[in-house]
Amino acid sequence: MSAVVYSHPRVGRGVPVGPALAFALFGAPTIWAAQMVVGYILARQACFATDLPLMRLNWAGVWWLMAAVDLVAVTIAAFACLVAVQQWALHRAVEAKAVSERRNQLLSGWAVFTSAAFTAAIVFTLGMLFVRPVCSL
Repeated sequence: MSAVVYSHPRVGRGVPVGPALAFALFGAPTIWAAQMVVGYILARQACFATDLPLMRLNWAGVWWLMAAVDLVAVTIAAFACLVAVQQWALHRAVEAKAVSERRNQLLSGWAVFTSAAFTAAIVFTLGMLFVRPVCSL
């Protein structure tokens, strides 16, 4: 039985690039955008159900619902940040000789930065629930 011999020395080396790096790059920003849209929709329905702003909440459970949405968003964004750190460590360990490997190292580094920044933005948004009432102008 003969062994398989690759003609190109780079075949079979490196770290596979796939959904993990994409989730690390785009997970936290996407969750932040979704959290902002859902929070806006909930606050709009609770505080501005008509053309005029309401002086009190239209329905009582909006604060808890917004807090739950924010906590789910923080959890997913923190998981994206952990995946980004893992991808950065994997790509950093590979000796980058090819352009694609250097590109993946750069993308994994930016994934750590963007996931951490957007996770912090979600945490600050969660903090606003405790600073101001939901329907304050």
